[in-house]
Amino acid sequence: MQVKLLRVLQEREFERVGDTATVKVDVRVIAATHRDLEADVRSGAFRSDLYYRLKVVEISLPPLRERVTDLPSLVEHFLLRLAERLGRDRQRLSAEALAALARYSWPGNVRELRNVIEQSAVLASGPTVELSDLPAVVTGGAAIAAVSGKVLGTGLSFAEAKKRVVEDFERGFLLAALREHAGNVSRAAAAIGMVRQSLQQKIRELGLREEEWHDEG
Repeated sequence: MQVKLLRVLQEREFERVGDTATVKVDVRVIAATHRDLEADVRSGAFRSDLYYRLKVVEISLPPLRERVTDLPSLVEHFLLRLAERLGRDRQRLSAEALAALARYSWPGNVRELRNVIEQSAVLASGPTVELSDLPAVVTGGAAIAAVSGKVLGTGLSFAEAKKRVVEDFERGFLLAALREHAGNVSRAAAAIGMVRQSLQQKIRELGLREEEWHDEG
């Protein structure tokens, strides 16, 4: 595939699958990656000629953890988009929840932030997304404490309350792992020390959907 792409970039032509006619193209290509392509070139995983053909104008975007000042604007943007899509009033994020987002390392960058905000906003019971609404993987122990407080006084038994808190943690943790590895179940399972089949079973048990860890489009 790299050879074919290189030909399109250099010769500006290609043949459709099953066709012999050559198609001329005049396009501009924008390529993005989270991988270290220079390291891939050195290891032989990525062709050096394709790398230098693509690397004409390079824009380096720091990871989200290095630009936490962007968080408030991004959160507002995602909450507005969600409200427009669902046809309801825009929610807001509590100060405690925003502080928790700022402390998180965001291995999945902006895509992970968007998914976390949408998931939390949908699950929130009111107009404000609270700390207890955020996935446990984002807020760590604070989320467990908050969720525990949330189930107190609900009439749930200890077993039922524990099940709800554990499920919230598992859901957030597994979603973060799947997002970090672009939905590749095998890589996500290996990264968190699970067997692929066990992770697949957990995905089914928790009702996780593929669109929850993949970007739109």
